[in-house]
Amino acid sequence: MKKDTELRWQIVMKTRGINLTKLAKTAGLHASQISNWLNGHSRPSAVNVIKLCKAISKMTGRNYEKILISLMYAIEIDAGVDV
Repeated sequence: MKKDTELRWQIVMKTRGINLTKLAKTAGLHASQISNWLNGHSRPSAVNVIKLCKAISKMTGRNYEKILISLMYAIEIDAGVDV
C-alpha cells in the first residue's frame, strides 16, 4: 500500500486499539506480512484481505462487509484503478 494508505491504516489501528501483533494473531497471519503490506513492500492476496477484515471485525465489533469495502477501496486507489 502507498504511504497515504499506510498512514490511514495506522491511524485506524491506533484509534481502535489494534496493534500489529494482536491483529496478526487474530487473523492467523504473520505480523511481518501485514507490515510489508502496510509499508507497500507487497500486496495481500484476496484470501488474506478477507482474513484481515474478519479479524478487524472481530476485534472492533464493526461490520465485516464495511471493513472489506473500505480496505478494497484503499487498495484500488493505491493501484490507480478508477472507482
